[in-house]
Amino acid sequence: MSTELPVPSASGKLVFGAGRVEELGSLVTKLNLRRALIISDPGVMASGHLEKALVSLEKLEIKAYSYTDIEENPSTESVERAADFARGKKIEIIIGLGGGSAMDAAKACSLVLTQRGSIQDYEGYGKLQEATLPILCIPTTAGTGSEVQSAALISDTKTHRKIVIIDPKLRPIAAILDPELGLSQPSLVSEASGLDAIGHAIEAAVTKSGNQRSWQYSCEALKLGIKAFEKILEDPHNVPARASMLLAASYAGLAIEESMLGSAHACANPLTQEFGLRHGFAVGLALPSVIRFNATHCSEQYSKLAHYIGLSDLNDTEAIATEKLASSIEKLLASTQALFVWSTLDLPTGWIPKLASLATHQRTAQFNPRKTNKEDFEKLYSGILLTAAKETQ
Repeated sequence: MSTELPVPSASGKLVFGAGRVEELGSLVTKLNLRRALIISDPGVMASGHLEKALVSLEKLEIKAYSYTDIEENPSTESVERAADFARGKKIEIIIGLGGGSAMDAAKACSLVLTQRGSIQDYEGYGKLQEATLPILCIPTTAGTGSEVQSAALISDTKTHRKIVIIDPKLRPIAAILDPELGLSQPSLVSEASGLDAIGHAIEAAVTKSGNQRSWQYSCEALKLGIKAFEKILEDPHNVPARASMLLAASYAGLAIEESMLGSAHACANPLTQEFGLRHGFAVGLALPSVIRFNATHCSEQYSKLAHYIGLSDLNDTEAIATEKLASSIEKLLASTQALFVWSTLDLPTGWIPKLASLATHQRTAQFNPRKTNKEDFEKLYSGILLTAAKETQ
């Protein structure tokens, strides 16, 4: 499986197929660039993927540097350190190699190196003034879709608040989707990433700002992603399934570019921020309750999604089809380690009101098809408890 796919509504392309990370040097050469910085993390370095990328660049006499001091949920401080490392090296392209954290850090590093002020100055949409260094992404996980998005999420070192920066100048010029890179993933990473991609597809399909393109991307992402994720859970070494999952994550990422996300992600971010719960697990746990909550406003879309992926038939009412969609996510959760990880959290008294208050301030909440206030978020968090209790009985 090897091809180059055009990416509608995006400025770059997807280079897709097993082993194609070895073509990185050729791709950079075609862009007429000769000095590259790869931003990655210690896990990717230990897996040998970083070395493959460096060798591919150096074979074609591209001067390549690597920076791997990037943590999960990268901080403003770590991005500033990466930029300090890059200064003076005449970097012409920044490559994000890893999961969403490495790709977000690569985008933010490009911002710091080319714009005035601090990362915080560019929170929001379309605030970058100068051209950025070109960004190329190579995802090793199939979840965030950051490789096709113009957004970067960075944690403020002082407040731990997520800073969301969205600007077309941050959109990668190309991405390499190589499913073999996912074979080294720990199961927790693979499972959380898959749930994140599926959550992206479902949420992006029903937001207030959605359109026909986001709907089409969401449908294809969900159809590909559900089947692939089930196969990966059965056999983590299934390369064709990992290829489909990578493509699904990118399609879901393109859907987000068109429509944004909703209240499942608004619930998930405080869970990650306050308790360290993996983002994908947090999204997956919140999603069934959010689907049921939103059903009064978008059961037709949920019903069509359920039918498109083969969960329901035309004899089902919209309500039945929507419930089948919510239940399918609960079944997926039960097949992963998400519920076990949830059971190990030391949740303090009063956590629900606190997190509900935080969730109301999440940017994605404003795009949810049904307005979600603090009391609603309290009910959604309580729904997570019910889902966890039901699936562990």
